[in-house]
Amino acid sequence: MPALWGSLIIFIVSIGLFITLITGTWLHIKKFISDLCLFRPSAQKIRRWLDFHLIMGCISLPALIIISFSGIFLQYYKISAYFEASPPITTTPIQAIHDSSLNELLKKGEKEWGNSEGSFFLLTPQGINFIRGDDTNFCANRPHISANGLSSPVRLKCPTLRHFFLGMHDLHWADSSLRIIYGILGFIGSALIGSGLILFYNKNYNQKYNKNRKPFLFISPLIYRALNNGTLIGLPLASLALLWSARLDAPSFSNHDQWEILVFSSIWISSYLIALIFKNGFYILNSFLALSGLGLFFIDIITRGFISPHLAVFIMIDMAAFIIGLIGLYPLLKLCFFRKNLVKKSQKL
Repeated sequence: MPALWGSLIIFIVSIGLFITLITGTWLHIKKFISDLCLFRPSAQKIRRWLDFHLIMGCISLPALIIISFSGIFLQYYKISAYFEASPPITTTPIQAIHDSSLNELLKKGEKEWGNSEGSFFLLTPQGINFIRGDDTNFCANRPHISANGLSSPVRLKCPTLRHFFLGMHDLHWADSSLRIIYGILGFIGSALIGSGLILFYNKNYNQKYNKNRKPFLFISPLIYRALNNGTLIGLPLASLALLWSARLDAPSFSNHDQWEILVFSSIWISSYLIALIFKNGFYILNSFLALSGLGLFFIDIITRGFISPHLAVFIMIDMAAFIIGLIGLYPLLKLCFFRKNLVKKSQKL
């Protein structure tokens, strides 16, 4: 998909997410305290989902509002850049890079900045640059020294509004522990949105709670249930498939990115079709989800072994995939346990 269309989709989704968060907060604000104080895990199913939804909202709502609000402006700047005339790029002949020139740049950087962790060399059409590692300021701050001796000044403030939203969205000012918490809040936010979809289904379609209620926008319950399953299960399944495709080679594709995009899109679209066509689509999708999540660790062992330059990153990803696999395995075990008890009761009769 071209970058412009991808930015447009993300822009529309960000607006929808922000509107959903604001309207959802407005709908629950009047009875929020009373509903939260009446936490009853043994109540009816719809009540349990409401309690879960409120708790997840309390934890993750600030992070979700920051992500969606800043994401709207960042995508707007990306889209507007496509319609602006790009400045002409002046290129200079790049000479052969020797160790002496790199050492000279390195000495200049150490003289001006000291020992800056995370600094690196970057080859551009204008020449070779030595980029200082990003610090923990609110805005991105990457001064550099070029081969001709020119250096960019250190920015103490955000030069543009875009840099401000970029710092808000990417959490430039946070350390590693706070970034991990930020990522966990993203998972909790996904649970918040998922529980909201389930609550909407129970409110508008479940005949157990609403016997005389008409379908929302004349969408049949089967279609809405398929959309729910394709979103709640299909999206994590497609994300796990993307991780699998990143670890497995595709000989027929010259560009590995195209292979990963094809796998992600195909699995996600297939999830909606499975949920719509098959009566037991919920359990079929959960079976694939469990296999994909629990099997990612073994794929890493086969393809990478225990020696990797980014071993901690892969361990964290495998742990998250393993948890998602256990979530997909839970309804399957519950179904097997239910059938086992049903067989025992029938044998007693």
